[in-house]
Amino acid sequence: MHPNIKNFKSAIDKKEINKPKIDAFEAWMNNPKKFPEEEREVAQKLLDEAKKLLASGRGNEGLIAARQQSQQNTRTQGRSSGYSSNNRGYHNSGKNGNQPVSNAAAQDPSILGNPFHNPYTFISFPSEKPERHAPTPLTIDELETGRKTGFIDLEIETLSPLLVPEHKDNDNHKKEPTIVSAMRIGKNVIVPASSIRGALRNLTAIISGSALDYVDDNLWLCQGRDAKLDDKFTQYRYLAEVIVPGDSSKDGIVRFAKAELVESKKLKIFDDRQRERYSKGDLEMWINDPAADNVFTSRKQDPSHPWRVKLSEKKVGDVKRNYHDGAFRPEEAREITLRAKLWKDYLGRHRNANHKELKKGDLVWLEPNVFNGQIHDGGDVKSIQWARWGRTGINFKENLQMILGHMLPDSIKNDGKVDITSDLFGSIPIPEDGEKASYEAFGARIRPENLIFENPETFWNEMPPLSSPHSGCKAFYVANQDLDDISLLDPPRGYKVYRTSKHTSDNEAPWKYLTQPVFNSPNSPKPFSEMKNNAKKCELIQQHAAGKLRISFRALNEKELALLLLVLSCDLRIGGGKPLGLGHCIVKNIRVYDEDLQKLYDYQPARHSVPNDLSVHVQKYFNRAMCYCKTQEPVEMMRYPRAVNGNQRGGMCWFSKLAVAKKDSQKGLQVFKWDDKKIKAQVLPVFDPSNPESDQLFGYDLTIGTTKNRGENLNWNREDRKNDRSRR
Repeated sequence: MHPNIKNFKSAIDKKEINKPKIDAFEAWMNNPKKFPEEEREVAQKLLDEAKKLLASGRGNEGLIAARQQSQQNTRTQGRSSGYSSNNRGYHNSGKNGNQPVSNAAAQDPSILGNPFHNPYTFISFPSEKPERHAPTPLTIDELETGRKTGFIDLEIETLSPLLVPEHKDNDNHKKEPTIVSAMRIGKNVIVPASSIRGALRNLTAIISGSALDYVDDNLWLCQGRDAKLDDKFTQYRYLAEVIVPGDSSKDGIVRFAKAELVESKKLKIFDDRQRERYSKGDLEMWINDPAADNVFTSRKQDPSHPWRVKLSEKKVGDVKRNYHDGAFRPEEAREITLRAKLWKDYLGRHRNANHKELKKGDLVWLEPNVFNGQIHDGGDVKSIQWARWGRTGINFKENLQMILGHMLPDSIKNDGKVDITSDLFGSIPIPEDGEKASYEAFGARIRPENLIFENPETFWNEMPPLSSPHSGCKAFYVANQDLDDISLLDPPRGYKVYRTSKHTSDNEAPWKYLTQPVFNSPNSPKPFSEMKNNAKKCELIQQHAAGKLRISFRALNEKELALLLLVLSCDLRIGGGKPLGLGHCIVKNIRVYDEDLQKLYDYQPARHSVPNDLSVHVQKYFNRAMCYCKTQEPVEMMRYPRAVNGNQRGGMCWFSKLAVAKKDSQKGLQVFKWDDKKIKAQVLPVFDPSNPESDQLFGYDLTIGTTKNRGENLNWNREDRKNDRSRR
């Protein structure tokens, strides 16, 4: 019996069935290249049984029971070890210290004041599958003579400044902020055709509800540390030293042994910087005995110090409390090989972490396949983890395939079909190993040229630093507004789109460094000149600049031409710095010519519209186009989330208090506690086209310390802090 069938039968027997699991099994059965046909009868009976069980309402009883038991065990262990939501986060205790706080019973976050808009929002993925068909050959117009070939001339206006960086290395970035000039040919600034093509393809997919163009097969959604490797009552825990690092394509070798816990306070490390050096592996720590009353440390291994310590990545809470680090005795260790997938998964889970790659000599934690199970060889290892509280997460591609499989890129579906966006902009199939591509690579039938701004007015701007998005953040990237139920297993939000600011030229513009600077302390922005390689000074095109763009098209039918014109009537986002509101453009005039230079259309487009004679072909796209254009309406106070916490000020301060995942459960966000107030966690609100400014968040630059006399004044602002400092 095939392993997939065995696992599915086991899930039925345990009543651990849900719709994603059924859909994934059925999709496997429908894949002739992977499904063993001789197993069809058995698999079909199991599929029918699973569907009947799910319809009865009893299919997921096993899943619910297991989750409830796991949560109850974690809460019990957390209380036994003295952990709470104010330190390690084992449970989010209520006023009595033993009842979880529900977001439903907490106060609305609007009481925090300090409203702002996030730089991006989402347009939902379509629930229905997009229309798909075989790729259209470039020579289709030889058979369908009614198709159009020609070009479109566009006049474009910038509604916000435009950043088109010149692509060259700058050696000055080691001594001072990088200077980035605009990309030019002669005196003209250009936006490369490749950039325009990407912007048009992305917008076409949003408006037509097409599949994603690309999915990283090793993108893991992780938030928080949830692998529970540090359970105080765990009998088996394992540390391993990397001997030969593996990667996504090759196995690696480690030397592993059972780990013992050592009380952190016995190590007498009270300096965060020193702990950080140990945790990164810059320094090694060896001790005499983790169970000894008096632990003696050394930076070298010797007979008196046979145990090597794996310190936490950073100090957690008050070191005077009874926390633990791990200890490993190499002489008791033995070598095993860990398969390439484990190393690949490590890279995916830790791409947003401080320790992205493993090197020889690193100490890592090994997660057994079975909770509290033993490890005998590499087959018993479920994951490699850097921290004792590891990263479980989910693989985005696998989750998307279970929940919204129709959104996977055409290039990896291997059924020989494409949707309208791939058909217009070209596609290169990516067959699985050993399989033949289901269609030949084909080129685009829509091909833009460079967008040209003739000798435009420009200005130099000190840019705020940009950081990578954290796509594992439940509060922002997952489509579930239930604060106590939200989890990474929920569907993704949809297509990501960037907002734009009402402030385009004054000092409140979000692309100015002083608006969103880096701080030395809560009230002291770092001078831009000290930012060095963390900041750039860029040349921007002024708003209201006029540009010209030509787009060639080939063998388009009326529906395809109508969709292209609908896309061009919508707001365009071009160039760099889009999260800061840059690159907002509109098309002022459209002229369409056929291959005989006969003018087909010449008009000034209204937003999300097409010429009347073409509207019948794109009726089903108008609502999506309108919704997208509404996301481009300028809003007040467009900012990255930021708050003040002690001596820190930045986005993580806001997320770490106001949008933090519960640590005793795979579901839900923690309630924000402010002295005697309990305030709901915040998720990114669903975008409302009828009220584009309604998706506000709260607490921008809010001081979130614990000083009692500040608890009543939640809007303790910049001026208040200044006065408070002067009084001291």
